[in-house]
Amino acid sequence: MSQAISLNQSTWASKLKAMGPGILMATAAVGGSHIVSSTQAGGSYGWSLLLLVILANVFKYPFFRFGAEYTADTGKTLVEGYAEKGKLYLWIFFILNVFSAMVNTAGVAILCSAIIASAFPMIGLSITQWSLILVAILGALLVFGGDKLFDG
Repeated sequence: MSQAISLNQSTWASKLKAMGPGILMATAAVGGSHIVSSTQAGGSYGWSLLLLVILANVFKYPFFRFGAEYTADTGKTLVEGYAEKGKLYLWIFFILNVFSAMVNTAGVAILCSAIIASAFPMIGLSITQWSLILVAILGALLVFGGDKLFDG
């Protein structure tokens, strides 16, 4: 009975622990293009780009679906699969991921910095300065183990 009661009690800490690294992955998956470009395109072009959005998702879907199916069927990661295909595939995968990670991180940092600069204009820092501060803080969290706060 006491176990059932403790399961029903929810605190902010328990909610944060339940999200764990999954929330970090979800926020990384929604990059700058999703947040900034999509809203700007929607505001500028309205519904005229709807077909393009549908086509982009139709072409992306097989990669998301079969990537998950490959790992489930073979028990191997996609990186292991690319490595079996040859070093060229692995290098292409690596370069695309590094480029994508840098662009997405920069986009999200700029967006977050613009929000912070708008919320705290009295501090007088530019968006570039806020971006550097944010990236430094998050980098320090990763290097010094502060990410354990999000791991649960």
